Amino acid sequence: MKSFTKLSLLAAAAFLIASPIVVQAARSTDATGNPRHPVLHRLLQKRVVARQLARRLHLTTEQKDALQQVQTQARDEIRSIRSDQNLSPAEKRTKTRQAIRVAREEARTKLLEPQREKLDKLRQRLRERRMT
Repeated sequence: MKSFTKLSLLAAAAFLIASPIVVQAARSTDATGNPRHPVLHRLLQKRVVARQLARRLHLTTEQKDALQQVQTQARDEIRSIRSDQNLSPAEKRTKTRQAIRVAREEARTKLLEPQREKLDKLRQRLRERRMT
């Protein structure tokens, strides 16, 4: 076996072994109930929510790719806003909210009408849950 193949197999095995450990670390909490690794915890939550949303809306592969591109563009824009030293905190907040609003509207254009309606219903249910 060539060394590249051996290294590839070794890397794949290491990933398979390490992934449950990373997930467990992300889910673990301290004595107060707070996540021990909050960044990993948020990342895991976002991925789970994204998968559930894609499944519930019956997104096609093309839609998933388009939505991923919208998300990447929004993330890059928000990072540039946050790193801009010429803006005050209030201006950063305003511009970030505007960027999120634009990204949501652009993402909605990638969905079919029944998917938009279902998304609206899911968001409404989420708002109601937060109120109670």
